[in-house]
Amino acid sequence: MSNEYELNRHSKKTYLSFGMTRFTMTFVFAPIDLFLLFYYVQVIGLNVGFYAIALLIFSVWDAVDDPIIAWLIDRNFKWTAKWGRRFPWIVIGSLPWAIGLFLLFSVPPLPPASVDPFPTFLWLIVALFIFDLFGAIAMINIQLLFPDKFRTEEERRLLMGYNTPISMIAIAIGMLIPPLLLRGQDVANYRTMGLIVTLITLISVVLYLPGCREDQQVKELYLADNSPRISLLKGYWSVIKMKSFWMQFLATVMYMTVNGILMGLLVYIFTFEFNNPGLMIMALAVWLLAAICSVPVWIKLAKKYQNTKKIYTLGMVIYGVAFGIFFFYFDLISLLIFAAILGFTVGNMWTFNNLIYAHVLDEHMVRTGKNQKGMVQGVNAIFNRLAATIDTYLIAFVFGITGFAAYAGVTTLEELQAVATTEQIQRFIFGFHVLIGIIPMILLLVGALIFWFIYPLDKETVFKLKEKIKELKL
Repeated sequence: MSNEYELNRHSKKTYLSFGMTRFTMTFVFAPIDLFLLFYYVQVIGLNVGFYAIALLIFSVWDAVDDPIIAWLIDRNFKWTAKWGRRFPWIVIGSLPWAIGLFLLFSVPPLPPASVDPFPTFLWLIVALFIFDLFGAIAMINIQLLFPDKFRTEEERRLLMGYNTPISMIAIAIGMLIPPLLLRGQDVANYRTMGLIVTLITLISVVLYLPGCREDQQVKELYLADNSPRISLLKGYWSVIKMKSFWMQFLATVMYMTVNGILMGLLVYIFTFEFNNPGLMIMALAVWLLAAICSVPVWIKLAKKYQNTKKIYTLGMVIYGVAFGIFFFYFDLISLLIFAAILGFTVGNMWTFNNLIYAHVLDEHMVRTGKNQKGMVQGVNAIFNRLAATIDTYLIAFVFGITGFAAYAGVTTLEELQAVATTEQIQRFIFGFHVLIGIIPMILLLVGALIFWFIYPLDKETVFKLKEKIKELKL
């Protein structure tokens, strides 16, 4: 057990190149998380209700689309012996994925969304379809390649050491560069931003492709797997029965939801509360710097205790408490202080989320006796996609309750003051505080409690899974 745990067969270049997948996956979503809501609702003028419905329609379709893709590609093809099982699909998906990102921020001249919302509504759905279809082809294969290429716990922890700072750099670039590119809140500026972000994404794709090549050992493992494929329904049932899957899913949804709210609300807070969108860069920089400083602390704790479940649960708890503190900011200085606290705590979930998922994949292999992890990814895609827009629904709900939903197309505080009373604006701002503080705190604390008592893969169980996988020659 000890030797297998400590085995490392990859070069630093391989870790760095594969780690660039995290750059891309993090970077492409950063401007979306920050600006997509504001762009379509405030700049284009699409009612937030239509925006939420578009994401709901897309989510339902994607919940069907992604698992089918995962099942179809989780097999050997004619090219597997030469090119590997995952690498060709990663190449096929990556380029159109980046183009889809550009389309999202490039709404063409259409009838005003405030008069006729349907053309803009349809453009949003189609752009989301293109972005996600090819993104799914690339991301599913990257995620499934991770546990096959990095097979030991030592390799996975070493990769996390690369992934986490790379992800943080990606978030820094993704969150700091787009606001710098936006010289004004108009369509042309957003299109320029989208183009530059797309070009950076393509560069990162070129850098990660070498690290996604399967080596000969992994190819041979794929080719030696002649076991009958699990049927789609039977395979999904094998995943649904796993407690570890549901707890990993719960933690991931909590993480996605609270981060989606945080990123989506920042531009609203600095536009309509602080009347200076440019200051958002300062808050993001403080948050990111604190997060980067926290990574060595979390990695050191992980190496000391080698108990991912315990460290991950602790991270969820303190992240929730940090969000609760964030509710009480009252000026720029207090917001920056609370942003630093929040940034320090997020490093845990960035570092260990993929490791938790890898353990779930290991358990599925042991339970089924087959290396067909696409089943897990397929079911994960169904529920993750349906839950991925919870943050949008929560934002739309609070906007509706406070009355802010009626002000689509308003892009500055001056414009808002011209059409809303002081009391109304204060109510809107209070809604922002609830969204960015109280709601995330409740979600994370409840999620941590459930995760701790139900997630079954503790330290000893993880080691037993690794030994069993070795015995099964998977």
